[in-house]
Amino acid sequence: MLPKKNRLTKKKDFEKAYQKGRKFFLKSGDVIINIAENDKLDTRAGFLVGKSFSGKAAYRNKMKRTLREVFHQQLKNIKPGFDIVISCKSNNQNKEQINYTEAPRQLMKLLEKSKLLKK
Repeated sequence: MLPKKNRLTKKKDFEKAYQKGRKFFLKSGDVIINIAENDKLDTRAGFLVGKSFSGKAAYRNKMKRTLREVFHQQLKNIKPGFDIVISCKSNNQNKEQINYTEAPRQLMKLLEKSKLLKK
């Protein structure tokens, strides 16, 4: 479980990451991250998986849990002082066939692309 100090919970924090942050995505990917600096010592993350991903809440919640777990495992390798919003949208026509192994790989590629991982 992601520690409370590492969670984005307030709407204004999400909006700040969207408005003032940088956006990273892959052309063929379903995962998008928005990154904004914060004035805290901890990196915080929020997860959005909307109805464009799947109309069924069970699929959306499973994807959020999957992405949250990958982020939690990499938390020690991520630089401090950032707010990160991780959102997932489906590019697939058949939304019932969701690939839960590809999205975590895309998240890792995006963290590397954004240079948030410590060396």
